[in-house]
Amino acid sequence: MKSEKPNRAVRWLNMLLLVINLTVIATILIQAYGGPGGGAASSPSESVASLDFLRRELGLTDEQYRDLARQNDQTFRTYNILVDLLCEANLSLLEELLIEESTQSALDSLTRKIGTLNSSIKRETVKHFLAVKNVCDEDQRHKLTLIFKKMMELEEQCESCNKKECPRKERLVQLGK
Repeated sequence: MKSEKPNRAVRWLNMLLLVINLTVIATILIQAYGGPGGGAASSPSESVASLDFLRRELGLTDEQYRDLARQNDQTFRTYNILVDLLCEANLSLLEELLIEESTQSALDSLTRKIGTLNSSIKRETVKHFLAVKNVCDEDQRHKLTLIFKKMMELEEQCESCNKKECPRKERLVQLGK
């Protein structure tokens, strides 16, 4: 019985950290894909701005730009829906954590839902990246690799990693060469 109290405290701490992490992820996604004002490219001008960045950085042709614009509209509509659902699920989790008699099954259900939504957002991001990659020629793909690397902030993660000899660092260095 004594070990149950520390386990329960650890579970609550894990839940709180999960909420914080998910809130940070949602905030990053909102800022990355729509800025302040509510959501992933909520206006056509925000979507065009991200495409203009790619056009400039990759030297996209008019045809490549039009292809991406068509795909971009659907991607950002999906992002808006997923981020909205994630926000609702995070709020529900916080509310469940704060009630007097929250149940583990309710918390587990909400964390599964949040995990599924995060996975869906990541899948949409991958689909978007692949769509951009598929319209690029070889030189543009090289530039795109460097943009992806910077966007994913992998080098920053390696700097804070606790491993001194990590094979991922070398793999990361090789990307984009």
